[in-house]
Amino acid sequence: MAIMFYSRMRFIVNLLPLLSAASSAGQPSRVHSALSAGKEGEIFLDDLPLKNHYSLKNCATQATTMTTLAFDQLASSNPDINFIHTSPGIVRTNITQGFGPAINFISKTFLALLAPLLTVPVQESGERHLYAALSKDYSKVTSDSSIKQMYRLDSKSEICGENDALRKYRQQKTGVEIWEHTLHVFDDVCGDL
Repeated sequence: MAIMFYSRMRFIVNLLPLLSAASSAGQPSRVHSALSAGKEGEIFLDDLPLKNHYSLKNCATQATTMTTLAFDQLASSNPDINFIHTSPGIVRTNITQGFGPAINFISKTFLALLAPLLTVPVQESGERHLYAALSKDYSKVTSDSSIKQMYRLDSKSEICGENDALRKYRQQKTGVEIWEHTLHVFDDVCGDL
C-alpha cells in the first residue's frame, strides 16, 4: 500500500504547485499513474491501509480503487490539471528471468504461444503512456467521471467504463473519505499538513 498508493499520492501532492504553474504557463499539466485502471472493486472501507486484511490481491484492488477515487478528488480541486489513471495490461517483459529453469521454460512457452494475443509489447505500452502524458489534444477525450479532468484508460488507451463498485463509491462520495484518510496518513507520517 505504501508504494502502490500512499507514496504516489504524496508525490502528487508535493508537485501540485509546480503542475499548477505549468498549467498557468499554457503547458499541459498532467498526473499519470500506471496501475490498474478498470480493475476497481470492493474495498475495505473500515481498513483503508489494510492493517487487518492485507493480501496481494486485496492490496491491488484497494490501491487501484483508492487511486481512482483520490484522482476524482484531486481533479475536482485542481481543475487546471488532468489526472490520468491507466492500466498497462500485461506487458511483455523478461520479468521471470532469474526465477529458475522451470519458470523460464513456462514463461518462454507462454510468450511464444499466447503472448501475441494476451500481452502488449513494451514499446507499444510506453508509447501509449507517453501519448497520454504529453498529448495536447487530451482535452478532446471523454472522461468516464463526472469530473472532466479525470481519466481512466485501459491498455489500448481507451476510456474504461465504470463497474458497479466504482459507480457505487462515486455515488456515495467515498472519494472524500479516501482523500481525508490519505491526508491524515500524511500528517501522521510527516506532520506537515
